[in-house]
Amino acid sequence: MAGKIWYMDPDTKQLVSAFEKHQHSKSLEAATPIMVSLNRVVVGEDYDSCGSHNDLFIMSRSTMGKKRPNVDRFHAYQKEVPRDEPVTGMFNNVMFVTDDYNGEDRLWLELHIREVDIQDEDIDKAVEGFQKMVSKAGSVFPVALPYMFGASAAASLAGKLLKWLMHDDKVLDVNLDLYSGDPVVGQKVLQTGTYVIFNKNRNGSLFTLEQSGNLLKNGQQAKEVTYAVINIADKKGFQPEEERSQRISTLLTQMKQDEEKPESLVDAFDFLSETMTKYDQFNKLDRYVDLFNKSKPLTEKEKKLMENIAAINELAPFLPKSE
Repeated sequence: MAGKIWYMDPDTKQLVSAFEKHQHSKSLEAATPIMVSLNRVVVGEDYDSCGSHNDLFIMSRSTMGKKRPNVDRFHAYQKEVPRDEPVTGMFNNVMFVTDDYNGEDRLWLELHIREVDIQDEDIDKAVEGFQKMVSKAGSVFPVALPYMFGASAAASLAGKLLKWLMHDDKVLDVNLDLYSGDPVVGQKVLQTGTYVIFNKNRNGSLFTLEQSGNLLKNGQQAKEVTYAVINIADKKGFQPEEERSQRISTLLTQMKQDEEKPESLVDAFDFLSETMTKYDQFNKLDRYVDLFNKSKPLTEKEKKLMENIAAINELAPFLPKSE
């Protein structure tokens, strides 16, 4: 059996089918946090046209559910990466997070690795901008770069790198769709653990993955093999700004798609309506608490406003009560 996507058995370290539920993995249930991370990338082939080390650009896309747009993340831009050596110095290895999975939605992941030869005077400034975004937002979300840095080198290079996805210098391209619940024929299982992604179909039973991330083939160090290691954990190993920035970037991505694809306006409106409804309800709740804690006597209009907010069924469980 050959394929690009495999799961690592935690007992034997051998690669096994990603279409089956495994003994030591956990299904991801409702109210469970999820953190997906890109823990290792190794390029074992020479893609550089000049015959030197590879200059690599790594990005991912992710979404959960049917109506949410795919959100882009930049993970690394590294020059002169030796063959068969792991990429170091990623901006951030997080691919997707949520602190409250609903137990039903499919998780969709894309991983794209390119060998790029970008001659850009502002490349160092752009990379510096990417690193600054990580400190503020947790990850590099290209859709949000113009809002954070304007027409900077970082935003300019982001556009170039995204366009590069259309070029032919593909090191690794894979779509990983994972489904919750019991295994279904033809669907990969959403479960905790480690997935190994190859850039071409391979017989995974020949490989084992060491704890260090090194890949072995028939017990020997694998050579000239391009692969990535992705981990899915049911724990909140991320900061709040990571998920908040992901939500903002999801919203910005949806708004951008609205401009480019008018036929998607209905789904877009539903998504934006849901987002703004929750935002509006939070503001009303916050306003109610302010009035509730007000030291001065309330005016008649303020009392009426509190009554109107208290009448919103969705907010009733969260309203403070008088002693």
